Amino acid sequence: MSIHKDHRQRVKSRFMKEGLENFDDVHALELLLFYCVPRRDTNILAHELLERFGTLFDVMNATPEQLRQIEGMGDGAITFIRFLREFERVCHQRKNQDQKFINSYRDIIRCLKDRFMNQSNELVYMICLDAKRRILCVEKVNEGSVNSAGVPTRKMIQLALSHNAAAVVLAHNHPGGSAVASQEDLSVTRYVRDALQAVDVELVDHVIFAEEQYYSVVRQDILNILDDAREENTL
Repeated sequence: MSIHKDHRQRVKSRFMKEGLENFDDVHALELLLFYCVPRRDTNILAHELLERFGTLFDVMNATPEQLRQIEGMGDGAITFIRFLREFERVCHQRKNQDQKFINSYRDIIRCLKDRFMNQSNELVYMICLDAKRRILCVEKVNEGSVNSAGVPTRKMIQLALSHNAAAVVLAHNHPGGSAVASQEDLSVTRYVRDALQAVDVELVDHVIFAEEQYYSVVRQDILNILDDAREENTL
C-alpha cells in the first residue's frame, strides 16, 4: 500500500513541477483517475481505457454506458469524467458571456463555440438580436437530429416574438463529423428563413459547428443559389 501511495505522490509531484505537457496519454489519464478511483492501479485502468477508446479526447467523450463496460469504472469515476467535461465547457462559455453584439461571422463563432464544446449530441441553438444586432438571448431550442421535424420552427418564432427580435442566428453541430452543410441542413435553413420572414424577422445566418470547423450557409451564398435554381425551375 505504501508503494502505491508513494507512486501516486511521485506522479502528482511531477505534475506540479512539469505540468501536463510532458505526460504521455497513459500517465495523464492515470493522474486524472487518482481523484476518482481510490483503490485500484489506475495505470492499468488508463491502458484499458485508451485501448478501448483510442485517445484521451475519446475517453473524455465516451458515454456513461460505454465507460461502464470497462472493469473498475464505477459511478464515481464516470460522474467525475462527465463533470470535468462539463466544467471545461461552462468555464469557456461564461468567459464569453459579456459579448453584447453580433456584427460578424466571427462574433457568431465566439458566442456559440463553447456551447458545442465536448457535446456528443446534436444541439440546435438560436440567438435573438435586436435591430442593432444586440444579443437579446441565446437559447438551446432542440437536442437531436437537425431536420424539418427536429427544428421546432413554431418555438423559434415564439421565442423571437417574445423578445421582439428583429433578427436571429440559427446554429447546430455535427458531432464527430464535417462542418459542411448537408442537403437536409440547407432545406431546413430555407424553411426556417421563410417562416421567420413571414413574421418580419431576418435569419442572419445558419452556422454549423464541428469541433474546430465552422460552416456559414450565408457566407457560402448557398441559399441564393438554391433560390435561383428554384426560380429557374418554375419558369
